Amino acid sequence: MSGTEKSIGQAKGRGRSSLERATVSRRAASAARSAPPINGSDPLARFSKRYLIALQNYLLHPEEVFLQLAYELGRQAVAEGIGLLNLFRIHNSAAERACRAEPKQFAAAQTFFMEALSPFEAMQRGFRETNNKLSELNATLAKRNNELAAMNFALKQEIEERKRTEEALRQSKEHYRVLFNEARVMQENLRHLSNRVLSIQEEERRRISRELHDEVGQALTAVNVHLTMAKKSPETAAQQIADAQKLVEQTMEAVHRFARELRPAMLDDLGLGAALRSYIKAFADRTGLPVRFEAVPIIEQLGSDEKMVFYRVVQEGLTNVGRHAHATEVEVTIRATRVALRLEISDNGKAFSLEQKETSNIHGPATDRLTQKRLGLLGMQERVRLVNGTFHVESREGKGTLLRVDLPLPAEESKGKG
Repeated sequence: MSGTEKSIGQAKGRGRSSLERATVSRRAASAARSAPPINGSDPLARFSKRYLIALQNYLLHPEEVFLQLAYELGRQAVAEGIGLLNLFRIHNSAAERACRAEPKQFAAAQTFFMEALSPFEAMQRGFRETNNKLSELNATLAKRNNELAAMNFALKQEIEERKRTEEALRQSKEHYRVLFNEARVMQENLRHLSNRVLSIQEEERRRISRELHDEVGQALTAVNVHLTMAKKSPETAAQQIADAQKLVEQTMEAVHRFARELRPAMLDDLGLGAALRSYIKAFADRTGLPVRFEAVPIIEQLGSDEKMVFYRVVQEGLTNVGRHAHATEVEVTIRATRVALRLEISDNGKAFSLEQKETSNIHGPATDRLTQKRLGLLGMQERVRLVNGTFHVESREGKGTLLRVDLPLPAEESKGKG
């Protein structure tokens, strides 16, 4: 039994006595027998049957409780998608059957039909209200679209105006004058740096000449004196020869030191790692500054030029740390990244300014030290550039200084990573 039929039965129980219920049941059964057979699997047929039964009960007892069933049937018709035309046909068919014996009941049947149409009316009002709101929204959207179109047009004009202004600025004489002045300043700086480089080269040559004269020349003179005294005094010859041997050993060590500074033989004989460890150990012994060193074995696959660049950068970097940083710890590491071999020299000393200030019109010891430091950085940067590397320096107050050099990976290693 459907929900509508249960509601009909409950309404009957509340609205009538047992005798009246029996009479209604007989009439409903008679009406059902007189109706043509209905396919129960057809939703429209099932709804027609429910509608006929409800209409018959209302005509027998035109009470409010049965009239409410008409409204419920209208709601079911809306929910099941039964249109107005089908509902009208169902009502006409049901009214003809129910009012066949008593034609005067057509007016009551019309009342029942109007109540069944109430949900359709409510739905229609909802559609009208929704359409009105949609019309208002469409009008608002159209207005907003017009406003956005006006704004886009104004923005396009502003962008075009700015492009014209920028183009005029790029082509202005002032812009070319600024470029000319910058080029002139750069040329002046290069000339000054070139003069300083030549001056430092001459100073380095004088230092090497002086050290050769003072250390090697004096040592050889002393050796000659000891040998002469040994020849004249055979009784002290053994002591004189021993002293001469010590002087010869010291002289050889000085010559080796000069050779290492000019071109470390260990770099060619034992490799970059051994040469760096030897230099760093000598630097730590000489300055008392602890230096931690780590390097990956792949550095030995570098070419001779790249090895020399790494060696000279470490040499110059540690020299700057020892002279200027006042650090207590230094770390030198060489590790492999995805695309490069990276050398990093970091210390915990005082920082220095990386800004390029004009010093051409300022003279004095402080300016000379600053210029020498910048020349040292410029020399390292130029060495790295010649082997297609990158050079970077970070120096912050309280953080010390970090010097970083990236050189391309060796060809075999690059293929392996690729």
